[in-house]
Parts: sequence; C-alpha cells; structure tokens
Amino acid sequence: MNTESFPALAGLIGPENVADFLSERLECAPYLASASTELAANNLLSIDDVDRFFSTIKYRTTECFCVNGDSPIDVSEFAYRGVVDSRKALRLFGEGATIVLNRVHLYHSPLSEICVRLGEEFSAPCQANVYLTPPNAKGFNLHYDTHDVFIFQSAGTKQWRVYGPALELPLAGQGTSERLDPKGDPILESELTPNQVLYIPRGWMHEGNATSSVSLHITFGMYFFTWADAILESVSHRLLSEKKYRSALPPDFLRPWSDTAAIERRLQALIADVASTVDAGSLKQSLNDQYKDQMQTNTAGLLTRLIRQRAPERLASVV
Repeated sequence: MNTESFPALAGLIGPENVADFLSERLECAPYLASASTELAANNLLSIDDVDRFFSTIKYRTTECFCVNGDSPIDVSEFAYRGVVDSRKALRLFGEGATIVLNRVHLYHSPLSEICVRLGEEFSAPCQANVYLTPPNAKGFNLHYDTHDVFIFQSAGTKQWRVYGPALELPLAGQGTSERLDPKGDPILESELTPNQVLYIPRGWMHEGNATSSVSLHITFGMYFFTWADAILESVSHRLLSEKKYRSALPPDFLRPWSDTAAIERRLQALIADVASTVDAGSLKQSLNDQYKDQMQTNTAGLLTRLIRQRAPERLASVV
C-alpha cells in the first residue's frame, strides 16, 4: 500500500506514523499519536466556534443532544417537539452534562475538508461529531462503537481508558445499549491534550473523563465498507436479475417430510452460481454510489463559485 497516498491521515497522526498504522493498527488495536504541526496550526474547532453555533443554529435532537454518564438526561429536559432549546442545553452543560453535536462537517468548512479527504483515502464515508464536556465530567459510560474513530483533542484535556473488544469488528447493526463491564485492565490509558489523536477500532470498549478543564474533542467516524457489504451487494444484485432466484421454495418446504437433502443441494448450487458471476466492476460502482449518498459535505462557497462560473456568459449576453 502506497503510504504517500494518505496525506489527510498523515496530517491527523503524523506522517512518520502512517506506515505503522496501516500495517499494524488499522482495525487491530488502538493507537495514540500527535497531529502534524500543519494540522495543529489550523485550529480546526474552538469553544468560540461552538458558542457561535448555539447562537446561530436552531438544532434538532438528531443533530444535538445532552448526555451525562452519571445521570441519564431525558430529551424533554433540553428540547421541545424535537427542537433543542439552546439555553436549556447550556444550563445542563453547566450542571455537568456533555453536549454532543453531530455531523458538524456539514456546516464547518475545516472539518468538512478533512472528512472529504479521509473519505477519499479510505474509500469510506467519514463524519465529524463534536463533544463538549465540563470539567471532571463524563459523557458516555463504557461503550463501543460500530465504526472506527479518530478522536482529536481540540481544547482542554480528557482521560481515556480503552479496553479489549466486546465484539471484534461489529457490523452496523451489532451495537448495544446494555451496560458493559471492562474485561481486565485497560489496554491503553492516556490523557489526551490538544492536538493529540486517539484511534479506536470498532468494537473496542472505551470511556473518557474530562479532567480539571473543559474538554472539546472531535470524533472523526470512519464507516468502512466490509466484505459483508460486498457479499450482500453482489448477492442482492444477482438475485434481482434472474427468475430462478425469485421462484418459490417447494410447497412442502416446512412440512416434516420435505426433502431437506434436495433443498440443500439446490441451495448450494444457487449460491455457487451467484459466486461464479461476481462482477467487481459493478460492485465498485454500487458501493461508490452508496459512498456518494452518505458522504454529504459542506456546501459553503458553492453558490459563489457557480455565480462566478456563469459570470462570463452573462457578460457576453450583455455585449
């Protein structure tokens, strides 16, 4: 794999770490690194930015919510009919709640650029969520994600503990809301300071606590396409294309005397037929379409560019 084709990753974890990360850590183990000096100097997101968001954006509960690992918060405490009351949310923050902003890359250009570049490099949709945690507070209890994450500490500090996987490489539907207990001692325990990055593969249990200052971090979520996605997409495309896959099972299929051996032989033959006709080109196109659908990006500046592109035509018509 050409490590030079991952400049966004290099900015996030440092160019000297890219080869080791791709060969040893991706999907395999947590990884702690420091962002490049260029990325650190960009000031991706500040507390002032978050303050501005709350003063100008009317959030819905799908985009913003409050959590407290020590005390569950009902949505009615900070929202009404799905619309967040900024004052109530900020009051809860003052009382120890973490404020979570989802998909901030859709309206904050510095995060949009990184998500686009990471998405292109990993052939996977990427989104940026933001977490603002008061001093000495915890947002989520021990949990795991069904997507890989790069946690970028933007302001303040946060103490992280990462434990072994509750489930190795879970798929999107294999998350859980059940209370988790750690398995043994933490695999990694570290206090993230500004411009440090912590990578956590999906399935690995983790929890974070703010220290004595307000913590602001960005989570870049990578939603990798898996071999399961490839198989399901290839099979579904084939099943829809030919009549023999759409025909009914034998009428006595569920009867006690049905010929299970014959059913197994027929099923094996159909599966083998699907496998023999896999088309990687069609698969790539299909997943690329899904990638584009999921990879919504910030459109700031697009209107200006469109106007500038049409300006010569308008001037020509006047002449």
